[in-house]
Amino acid sequence: MKRFCLILALVAMIQSPAHARMYQWVDPDTGTTQLSGKPPAWYRSGRVGPRIFVFENGQIIDDTDVVLSDEHRMLMRERAYLKADEDIAKAKERAIEASRASAEKQSRSQSDESMEEDTDMVDDELAGQQAGLQAEKEDEEPGKQTRMSADDMKQLILDWEKLQEEQARQVIGDQ
Repeated sequence: MKRFCLILALVAMIQSPAHARMYQWVDPDTGTTQLSGKPPAWYRSGRVGPRIFVFENGQIIDDTDVVLSDEHRMLMRERAYLKADEDIAKAKERAIEASRASAEKQSRSQSDESMEEDTDMVDDELAGQQAGLQAEKEDEEPGKQTRMSADDMKQLILDWEKLQEEQARQVIGDQ
């Protein structure tokens, strides 16, 4: 069963492209395969511990069953911890970037909502103006159903476009 888990883990690592350094060992107490992005405490420390396989970009780059000189062992241990620290720093940078992007998206969303409210207000104003024009015409010729002339319609559209432009300038100016 242990070999099956080890083989399964190796196959999974080979099939999916790994972009970080992974440490794999079998926990002697439970017999389960452990995977971590950070080296265990006994890794190349001279202390006795389970055999560790180190993978980077889908390739095995270290096996603690291979005997190394003390100098080489210390160098590899130092590199492993530096790599782990770099990965943590990169993860923090990504989290900050994601937080900024989220805040920016939320700000844009609020701006869009504000613009929609302004547009609704303009639409209501235009509807009121149109109703006023309609009422004026009805007052002039009672009992006769009137239509807006083409010139009145054009003027209404021009007024609406001016209001839209003013609101857009206000939104851009506020930012």
